Amino acid sequence: PMPPTALTSRRLSTSSTPATMWAKFSRTRRAAILMRRHMETGDLIMEGSIGHDLVIKPLPHELSPNPEESHHIIYKREASAAEGQLSDFAFMEPDDLLASEKLERLQRRQRRSRRSAPSSPDFEDLNDEDEGALDGEPQVAESRTRSRRQAPYIIYPEVLVIVDYDGYRLHGGDNLQVKRYFISFWNGVDLRYRLLKGPRIRISIAGIIISRGRDATPYLERNRVGRDAIDSAAALTDMGKYLFRERRLPVYDIAVAITKYDMCRRRKGGRCTKGTAGFAYVGGACVVNKRLEKVNSVAIIEDTGGFSGIIVAAHEVGHLLGAVHDGSPPPSYLGGPGAQRCRWEDGYIMSDLRHTERGFRWSACTVQSFHHFLNGDTATCLHNAPHEDSALGRSLPGTLLSLDAQCRRDRGTYACFKDERVCAQLFCFDAQTGYCVAYRPAAEGSACGNGYHCLDGRCTPLPSNIIPDYGHNYRLVYNG
Repeated sequence: PMPPTALTSRRLSTSSTPATMWAKFSRTRRAAILMRRHMETGDLIMEGSIGHDLVIKPLPHELSPNPEESHHIIYKREASAAEGQLSDFAFMEPDDLLASEKLERLQRRQRRSRRSAPSSPDFEDLNDEDEGALDGEPQVAESRTRSRRQAPYIIYPEVLVIVDYDGYRLHGGDNLQVKRYFISFWNGVDLRYRLLKGPRIRISIAGIIISRGRDATPYLERNRVGRDAIDSAAALTDMGKYLFRERRLPVYDIAVAITKYDMCRRRKGGRCTKGTAGFAYVGGACVVNKRLEKVNSVAIIEDTGGFSGIIVAAHEVGHLLGAVHDGSPPPSYLGGPGAQRCRWEDGYIMSDLRHTERGFRWSACTVQSFHHFLNGDTATCLHNAPHEDSALGRSLPGTLLSLDAQCRRDRGTYACFKDERVCAQLFCFDAQTGYCVAYRPAAEGSACGNGYHCLDGRCTPLPSNIIPDYGHNYRLVYNG
């Protein structure tokens, strides 16, 4: 490993600004550094990343060789950095593949039993006749047919989007606004997968469930921790069991619940540690555990309502499609190449160190893992084309919310910068610390200069914010 390097702040040049903080960003060296003045000494304090491997932090004054100067250390991230991270995934039970059945088979059984079951006031199917409605009449699940492809040249994961009650309220209880937001949200996720040349993956929306009461998502409410957090692992287990029993849903391949709750992981001592923004089963797509009566093709995503969860959603769907974190071996029940040859600290999508434009792309190991999983016996539910192949234009998410609006949803404040820096890291003012803080990029399509927009982590001229879609008859189901 690289030994720590000392650096005195007096050797750095900075531009004048009326604020007491800066964030330096170098396009050529890919450095993102937060700088501020020490409240007592007035010295310049720096903290951030340089390139893909280096970290800069202030040296405590008691360790400084000259207390009259501010010194910093620069060190290289260890390859084992991933080990200290809170895991955002779960491995399936040992008998999941031995005691499993196809998700398609479970859904056929549910549809047969649904025909004889009394209707419930919890769910209501609505026609899309409001302003901005999508073309075509929505089809009920019973009449929907799906054509099997001869070979999986293009994979169409059909996502059932479950919006919790806080998400419903966040958009003013306006069904149209909820629909517009989440169609654009999944458009942003789809853009990550469109970078793949093989396998080609196209995200499609099977339906949107809008929760009009907290009891509509009992798997979240049952696992609340305090006022605003949930135990992510327990909630994911209960979600899978809930979907196994629920008979009133559209046909789907993957179900994703999106919540504003803070997600946490239970430690051995019982403490629930926050820091997880998503949770999913590795290789869970299309898998149902008959013994545990649980659907494993599920994920939970945290989103502030400012498109903060887009990259997280791409990451968690990646887990469902068989990808592990970069630097990690595959689970024994999946086999395959794993990702040990790709470094966690390189900062691709299947890492949590997404500080540069690499955080918008997939590592070579992840692509190989997708190939392995999608060509396996369990992934057949993904080989069907959606019931409609018509193209439909959609807005990029960053065109719906400005940079300030995204920061307002994230932290209740505003964006510190509105130039090319936001495409890799959106710095929002943090009122508690007085710093500009970034933990995710601006949404795709966000303005990053006059006539320029963010796309794939870069600030680029964007002649049109319309990209094609597959399957435009999104089914809205209101729950609660």
